[in-house]
Amino acid sequence: MARILPLIAVSLAALPWLAACSSAPAAAPEPTAAPAVSPTAPNNARAEREARLAANGVPRWLCGAVVPMITPYKGANCEELDLPAMARFTDYLCSTRASGLFCNAGMGQWQLLSVAEKKAVIDTVVKSAARRKAVLAGVGSDHTIDEALDVARHAERAGADAVVVVTPSFIRREQEVDAEGHRRITDQEVLYQYFARVAPVVTIPVVIYDPEPEVAPATMARLVKAFPNVKGMKFRETKDMEVFGRMVAAVEGRAAILSGSEYETVRTFKVGAVGVIGGGPNVYADLVADLVEACAAGDWPKADLLQARVKEACDTISRAGGVKAILSDVIGVSMDTRNRGEKPKPDDEKSRADRAKALDYFRAMNLPKYAPRAAGRQGS
Repeated sequence: MARILPLIAVSLAALPWLAACSSAPAAAPEPTAAPAVSPTAPNNARAEREARLAANGVPRWLCGAVVPMITPYKGANCEELDLPAMARFTDYLCSTRASGLFCNAGMGQWQLLSVAEKKAVIDTVVKSAARRKAVLAGVGSDHTIDEALDVARHAERAGADAVVVVTPSFIRREQEVDAEGHRRITDQEVLYQYFARVAPVVTIPVVIYDPEPEVAPATMARLVKAFPNVKGMKFRETKDMEVFGRMVAAVEGRAAILSGSEYETVRTFKVGAVGVIGGGPNVYADLVADLVEACAAGDWPKADLLQARVKEACDTISRAGGVKAILSDVIGVSMDTRNRGEKPKPDDEKSRADRAKALDYFRAMNLPKYAPRAAGRQGS
């Protein structure tokens, strides 16, 4: 019988699933940060890291621009999924240089999707992608670990290439508010045991998604050593590059650490990131792919120029009415531009003029237009 682990920040009543967890070795000391890459030196450290990742079976598509996909809706209050639009959007992304498609992501409002809806999204994206791109299925739950386990098993059966497991928001809600006004999970054993429950239920790669961030480098080190299918992490630490470097060092080449924001791609790559998962590639995947390639090559002058373009585009998305408006009005992937729970956008003359100007900015980028792979195959 597995013994119940002591909890520091979370009551046992809030975590009944811990009763089924076995004890684990004590956490290792925090590793030292990975050495920063010189802005002028050849990127030998990058080449060595990629070779080590490949030797450890880390999929190549984690070393690129992964798209956290939006979720299209229909209905007066966005109460239904628009699966034909989801299929069209997937088909479009397969024509870009995105390295992977991450459905049920934060951009896709995973917290507001039911279990049945998450499964339907996964089925639609896998079918539409048709092996042209790797599909990373978000399996996070806002309620219980059982939901996450259920969706993870479904994702593997459906043919997804990986599952993405987010830190549990239903545990975070039980935490005290810290000095910065946030609730964060500080008990690393709780985090370790949560991921330790999910990783073994699938055989496909597992990617940890740490949006706060909350997972310590030593905890990630334990996970990649205990579970060989933990192959990646979306790490949203974009302020302290020393912490990011320690995360890279901690996994010892067993997993790819991806930047959680395309806005900070260059800074994170210089301390060891090998990919990026950011919302902008829903619209400009090729631009971010160019940025990733420049960073991978150690061409920092080119990367800095591309990073400036990415930041400018990222800052313009909201003024254009959001990702869905750009996809529908500029790229030609028709869909309702609303999200669930979203307040109506201002519709005065100035607001309309500002949106039109921002949409013209994206038209001037000459983004590739959507051309269906086969007429009518997406149900449009």
